[in-house]
Amino acid sequence: MHQVSNECEIPDEIDFDTAWKVYMLNKSACLLHYVPNPKTKNCRDNPYCLGRLGLEKWDKLLSCIKNENKTNTDLDRRDIARIPCGLVNLGNSCYVNSFLQIFFNDPVFRKCIYDWRPVANFVKPEGEKINIEELMHCIQKLFITLQITPYEDTSAEGLVKLLQLDGNQHDALEFQILFFGKLEKLLSYHVQWHGVRETILKRFQGAITQTISCKCGRRSVTELPFNPFYLSIEKARSLSKALEYYFLPEELPDYKCSECGQTGSAQNRLAIKEPPPVLTIQLNRFTYDAVGHKKKIHSPLQYPRVLQLGDVKYDICAVMIHEGPNADCGHYYDLIKHPGTRQWFTYNDEVVKPSATPGVSVEKERTSKVTADMKGCYALVYRQENEENSAIPAVPEDLLGDIANKLEEEFIAQTSATTEMTLRLKNTVEDYHKRLTDTFDKLQVKKSEKMLKNPDDIVFIPTELFSTVLSYEFSKMVENNDESGSKSSFSLCIHNRVSLGSVRSGAIKAVMKSAARNFLTSYGVEFVDLKTGFVL
Repeated sequence: MHQVSNECEIPDEIDFDTAWKVYMLNKSACLLHYVPNPKTKNCRDNPYCLGRLGLEKWDKLLSCIKNENKTNTDLDRRDIARIPCGLVNLGNSCYVNSFLQIFFNDPVFRKCIYDWRPVANFVKPEGEKINIEELMHCIQKLFITLQITPYEDTSAEGLVKLLQLDGNQHDALEFQILFFGKLEKLLSYHVQWHGVRETILKRFQGAITQTISCKCGRRSVTELPFNPFYLSIEKARSLSKALEYYFLPEELPDYKCSECGQTGSAQNRLAIKEPPPVLTIQLNRFTYDAVGHKKKIHSPLQYPRVLQLGDVKYDICAVMIHEGPNADCGHYYDLIKHPGTRQWFTYNDEVVKPSATPGVSVEKERTSKVTADMKGCYALVYRQENEENSAIPAVPEDLLGDIANKLEEEFIAQTSATTEMTLRLKNTVEDYHKRLTDTFDKLQVKKSEKMLKNPDDIVFIPTELFSTVLSYEFSKMVENNDESGSKSSFSLCIHNRVSLGSVRSGAIKAVMKSAARNFLTSYGVEFVDLKTGFVL
């Protein structure tokens, strides 16, 4: 008795039946790779097993394509009531996108844009670079698209070109000031637009009173409009503390009273006179070092979800975040509360995804959990609490038609093209899959007991060759790679016959001879027909 391995003992005298068993050719066709619990690796201990050699990749690909084809009838159609639309970054345009998304999500401002209409025979004032009618039409189209497009994102390229913006990065809040300043000026050119102009002004612009009081009794009161509200945070850990520092009385050592002539006896005090419906607080995250270099303040700032400012209570509705190491470059993105669903979203250019509610319920002296928005918050937008249920304005019918029809036509055309392309791919993959499945079905030895009576009907082929062929076919189909695989071979015994070790290790597989000949010929594999198999 000879022991070849721990699992195989060969008797001193061997007949054909014994050899058949030692070579494990008495086993049945393998059924271990079928559902519901398919084995994930090829069975080395079964020379008839052709499972998990690469055909499963085709099964998975075909399943994915079929699932995709089910959804392509309505390809990625955005749920316009629940999912916001993103804005593509045109190259350093994140500051524009950040500004636009915040103000688009204010229902009153959006309605102002929709309410505007052109006037007959309007002539652009001499010297004015921007035509107000072109600008308002452009903003209307962009806002309507953001509201109704079935796509997940759109572009503000038309507005960027109209405003003649360069391709450089700019401060988002400086852009806001310039934009509203230009809009206010342009809307003043015709009386019909004054209503829209006043609504926008009153929506975002507040007023502070500056009172300078002298010990002699003289008081000087000045009203200062603001939009946005500038606030230093250099010495504060919370918004409430920063506001407290801002409104503290300030001694004016260099101020000379015009009444009594005294210097250094006056005090300056600031107070909110007109809190705007929407309060934008610009947090001063930039300072200058001893040599005059501009530096960014990275200190985290806690800010409340509900802000009490005088007699007015505000709810947080948006956070603008500046991400970057210094003051002269970086990236802007927003956290914005959807005005309809009240769900918070992160608006990062074209990527819009749900996010947690930012801010804190109660500001603390110290916090153990510092979030990215605390470290990067650059502007905080609060809306008066009594406006929480403001409805999203519907797009006026006279503005909706052409824009909606064009968007829908484009989307359907793209969906149809994508569906057709997916269907062609599905048909191609199905053809490949059927051909390979049929080939391996013919190679499969189904009844080993019949082979015992007709042993010349089976041959041995390297397992690696099957894997190589299937990998080659898959690569050619999916990756358009037509490179052939490496050569495959297996070792013969000293008698130039199939070695026992090759069979028992799973290095070769026993298959039907007629199917093997067709298989090898179809892939241009040369072979020598020996009595017990093929040498490749």
